[in-house]
Amino acid sequence: MTLVEFYEKINGDYDDVIFRFRDEARIMRFAKIFLRDKNFNQLQNAIENRDWSAAFRASHTIKGMALNMSFTRLFESTAALTEHLREGAELMNREIYEKVCSDYYEVVSNLERVEQTEK
Repeated sequence: MTLVEFYEKINGDYDDVIFRFRDEARIMRFAKIFLRDKNFNQLQNAIENRDWSAAFRASHTIKGMALNMSFTRLFESTAALTEHLREGAELMNREIYEKVCSDYYEVVSNLERVEQTEK
């Protein structure tokens, strides 16, 4: 899978990310950092432990990474979760979190396909 195909598949904005990063090698370097990042695991643990401020911090970080990488759908779902959890508010709508999980797994599984194509 190419990066262009990846961005189409996840409803991302390839034109935006290539404008920002200037070349695909740089995009992939940051994509690999995204794949290794632990904030999604921290988000899952925080939600499980009902630690709403930790969940907010993790979702806010994921939101920023998704925005920088132009992962549009993931950005939108994490933005909704971040706003829902702002100021330590309890997660009242589990569907918001489940959408983040779905969008995150879609990005990760497709990024792994891009990585396999590179090898």
